[in-house]
Amino acid sequence: PKPQPQIEYVDRNITTIVEVYPKHLLLSFTLEDLEADLARNYSYISPKQRLSILEAILTTSEQYHIDPLILYSICVVESSFRWWLVHEKVSVLDQNNKRVDTHAIGLGGIIYEIWADKLKAANIVQTRSDLYIPENNIKAIGLIYSEYRSLPLKPGSTHPNQSALIRYFGGNYQSYFKKIDDVIVQLFREKFYAKAPQ
Repeated sequence: PKPQPQIEYVDRNITTIVEVYPKHLLLSFTLEDLEADLARNYSYISPKQRLSILEAILTTSEQYHIDPLILYSICVVESSFRWWLVHEKVSVLDQNNKRVDTHAIGLGGIIYEIWADKLKAANIVQTRSDLYIPENNIKAIGLIYSEYRSLPLKPGSTHPNQSALIRYFGGNYQSYFKKIDDVIVQLFREKFYAKAPQ
């Protein structure tokens, strides 16, 4: 059978070992690699903002035991790292089970009306507008994602990360998991082809 890449998160480096017969090719992602990806694809983010966003991703990933590439990819798919983004209007049930029309906010597309109590209890935000602060929004992604990951697997899911990503978007959208997966694969693909033996 074809060997599968093994991915591990060690000491703020995201590492994949890909078997290349008869050797192993070691690929790793560092803070500098992700900063370079941000600089290359999101030129509207200043160098200082890039470091602040990435530090929040790494800190949040450590706190909630989430692979930082998942947090990074959620920000790509939800907002293209536009922390000021007001998402399209949606109709949701708020914490009092009352239907409200609202907009998801920022990097992770957070719906304040659903998560306000838990975000306040975790001291992540105190008001809706706090979600426009990139670091707060990333922490909110971590809290929400970790809650979804702790739930039983969604039908059609094979592992907790897939299940959590489907829940994160809402409904039963396998396509959302595919979008996140595509971002991660592209990051590794660029690194792999740059370093693969000729």
